[in-house]
Amino acid sequence: MAYGDGDGSIFVDFSKSNDVIGHEMTHGVTQYSLHLNYTNEAGGLGESLSDCFGSMFRQWEAKQDVDQADWLIGKDIMGPTALQMGYTCLRDMANLAAKHSLARQPTKYSQRKPGMDPHMTSLSTHLRRRSAATAGKRLARSGTNR
Repeated sequence: MAYGDGDGSIFVDFSKSNDVIGHEMTHGVTQYSLHLNYTNEAGGLGESLSDCFGSMFRQWEAKQDVDQADWLIGKDIMGPTALQMGYTCLRDMANLAAKHSLARQPTKYSQRKPGMDPHMTSLSTHLRRRSAATAGKRLARSGTNR
């Protein structure tokens, strides 16, 4: 698996971020198990799953519980120029429209447009991420459905 080394300004070496690595490895699993087309809502579902598992991998490695986790994606790949501009992560799963996210996402389904990048599939992505994050929290709490 290959990861970009960034431009040294907006992004630094993508392999420095364990959540990015977990995200990309999840794509490898879901690509061959779920067979989702990487377009529209199906692509958004794949992105959502990859974000959740990427974040959970970082949480596991840091020995964090779900309440300690920040649910940020790509905070370790932000370069100096991005940081100076106030961007602290690529995406914030707890607040999809956060101003500190380089890749803010729509928060209303009405903002979704056919053919949007799968990272940006709007409210449905938001709901899936919330549901997946909730499921992830349940999994992280001994696998019980509390």
